[in-house]
Amino acid sequence: RHQPRRQPRRQPARQPGVSCAGTARRTFAPSLRAMSSFGENATYRPHKNVFLSGNFAPLPAESGVHESLPLARGEIPADLRGEFVRNGPNPQFIPQGHYHWFDGDGMLHGVRLFEGGKVTYVNRFVRTKRFEAEQHAGKEVFLKLGALLQPGFAPALSIMWEKMKRMFGFIPKIRQLESGTANTSVVWQGNRLLALVESALPFHVRILADGDFESQGFLTYKGDAGRVPVSAHAKPRSGRLYNIAYQLDRQPYGAFTVIGTDGDTAEAFLDLQLSKPVMMHDFGLADRWAVCCDLPLVFDPMAASRRGDIPIFFDRERRSSFGVFRCEPGAATDSTTDVQWFDDDPCFMFHVAATWAETESGDESTCLDTDDVIVLVGCRFAEFSLSLKSLAEPSEKPQLWEWRFDRRSGKVESRPLLTEDFCEFPRVNPHVDGRRPRYIYASTTRGDGVCFGGLVKYDVQQRCAVASVQLPENLECGEWVFVAREGAVDEDDGYLLTFVYDNKNDTSSFYVCSAKNPSADPLAEVTLPHRIPLGFHGVWVRESELGEQQSS
Repeated sequence: RHQPRRQPRRQPARQPGVSCAGTARRTFAPSLRAMSSFGENATYRPHKNVFLSGNFAPLPAESGVHESLPLARGEIPADLRGEFVRNGPNPQFIPQGHYHWFDGDGMLHGVRLFEGGKVTYVNRFVRTKRFEAEQHAGKEVFLKLGALLQPGFAPALSIMWEKMKRMFGFIPKIRQLESGTANTSVVWQGNRLLALVESALPFHVRILADGDFESQGFLTYKGDAGRVPVSAHAKPRSGRLYNIAYQLDRQPYGAFTVIGTDGDTAEAFLDLQLSKPVMMHDFGLADRWAVCCDLPLVFDPMAASRRGDIPIFFDRERRSSFGVFRCEPGAATDSTTDVQWFDDDPCFMFHVAATWAETESGDESTCLDTDDVIVLVGCRFAEFSLSLKSLAEPSEKPQLWEWRFDRRSGKVESRPLLTEDFCEFPRVNPHVDGRRPRYIYASTTRGDGVCFGGLVKYDVQQRCAVASVQLPENLECGEWVFVAREGAVDEDDGYLLTFVYDNKNDTSSFYVCSAKNPSADPLAEVTLPHRIPLGFHGVWVRESELGEQQSS
């Protein structure tokens, strides 16, 4: 099911409280020499590229397992036992050319909470084929997104040059679906931790008993599902993995797949018949329905060259289209007549918060016969540039937004849910995935760039924010991951987990906050051994799930 990758030698036995940073440095000597200008001990220097400066700056090495971390305040809740894993980009070499935040190699950061209150931390690169090829070469080898996000004909020339180098053997030949960085998100599916990026297949990483990570390899799928990538936001549901994939350079430009409970067989494959290649980072998934988001962030290098734009650009003349279709494995077919399309004003959206079905009267629907309206909530940009250079503009600030697709009339209604808070990285209690949630939690933006300085808790029933938390100016957060309390009855009875960066002291902490009362002081704050760069998405894996983990 996967192709195992050769692993570095396991570290020797450690004394409690002792880091394995020395071992990591021996393993990654070439990378460390290249990264030395960022300094030792995870410090960094300002850089002209914003994605290599501040808390975007990569760490210079893996840290190994740090044991018995100190609590700065509070106590770890007794029922919170398992591992918090967050993914994010971290180039192993200082980029020599154009670099984008999305380019870095995948690096997993893990905080393990043991019985008795012991806390450990570790970070490891996801050892993909791409990572190992560049490590063997001792330098950057592959074309980066940053090189493609330049105006004019430079991207086309970069692509041609890359193909020539591959043709003459200057670049290792790696199957396209196994050439990804696995740097965007992590999901727990089929008793395996999967690291995802939307251009490749899932990469299996095993969590070890001490909280460390061990790369296993890319998964492979039988049938049609094996010829398209898996979205960074593929959704585990009832033992299956639901996915809407997109491809920029080949057909199908968009496809819906369902991987069965056996973990390697496609139970459904639907070619969405998109007319143009577009970026589709996320999709909606209700209990019986899926929503494809065909938004006008298009890939058209020739048109971009003529207009002096980057090849993946926001086309203001193109409408947003949302395709609604049945998502059960037996209902998703190859017939495009099964997809009902709804058009709305042009916009872009990275992340969907929730999707559910309602009756005509507005009640939550419980069966197919009354699924009259499909509701999707996500973080909407009125305009968007993938260069991320225009986020100071109000039109490029993400708002929590609702779309209502009436299946009977064929009409769509859309409106903002929050006007005072700009927010991203929305999460809900995973126990209500596919149904109407009571609460949505999202990170609120701060300033003009990519910076998150707080949290908003939105009440879907009351249609208002019931909590809005702003951290002190020196603190920056990431995505807040919801973990339900054991034995919880109320939907918001649980915890919110995230990494928090102190830009004044260049340090990071791990926060555990109350989801019921996020405005209160953290329930626990763990001091981490070094700063954690701003990354993307995380997942919580319970101790009981770790005990059932697959070895392959």
